[in-house]
Amino acid sequence: MRNNPASEEPADRARNSSLPHRFFTLLELLIVIAIIAILASLLLPALRAAREKAFQVSCMGNLKQIGIAMVQYMDGWDGYLCPPNEAYRNNYYWEYCYGVSFLKMPVSAGGSPTGYWKLFRCPADRRMPFDTPEKNGRVLSYGMVKGLSGERAGGVTVNVPKITQMKKTASTYAVADTDHDGLIDPSSKSRFQESICGFSAANRENFLGSSQQIGPNHSLAANILYLDSHAALKKIWKGRFSVLSYADGYSDNFIDE
Repeated sequence: MRNNPASEEPADRARNSSLPHRFFTLLELLIVIAIIAILASLLLPALRAAREKAFQVSCMGNLKQIGIAMVQYMDGWDGYLCPPNEAYRNNYYWEYCYGVSFLKMPVSAGGSPTGYWKLFRCPADRRMPFDTPEKNGRVLSYGMVKGLSGERAGGVTVNVPKITQMKKTASTYAVADTDHDGLIDPSSKSRFQESICGFSAANRENFLGSSQQIGPNHSLAANILYLDSHAALKKIWKGRFSVLSYADGYSDNFIDE
């Protein structure tokens, strides 16, 4: 005959109540918390380094695609690397021409940049300088060596180089990370403060005027695109510790030795 469960309940309860209860002491809790903190301190730097490496690789991928557009521009424009310097003429600079003509970036009916131009923004670039999400989607993280667009003399563009006139295309800088956080030159922070694709002004620069405007944004290294369209991560580049002008397109100031 089966026992009545109801008749066993008081006995079971009494037996269970006689068993000792096990609780964590304050010391044990503190030890567990300390172990978790130690594990976190060991893992977080590795996770941070992995994230920074992913940003750097993605940024280099951006520059390689920009390099393909650069080559297509040279093929279509008789060897010129970008439009000539036109004194801050909107919708005319290098990133606009590359983006619209070869990278299929979105523009409005009037031709102005619209939507998101993510290819021109390094994922490590955390700037949010504008008042709308759409404008923030067109932040420009990269600058072109200024001399490649020629010089201004008496209101006229002169000395615009062609690829056939450049000395060493595999060693010549073309486009690179900008020092938008002022890590090397504090004045670069204001110079590139509101750089945006398709527009340029005093605080929206899209050219690199000197070697110290290149930004060491990836663990103190910079991604640089060369004239032959390959890209490389550089901790030391020519002019890293001294100011070399990039205004003359025929200079060797931006050619690796």
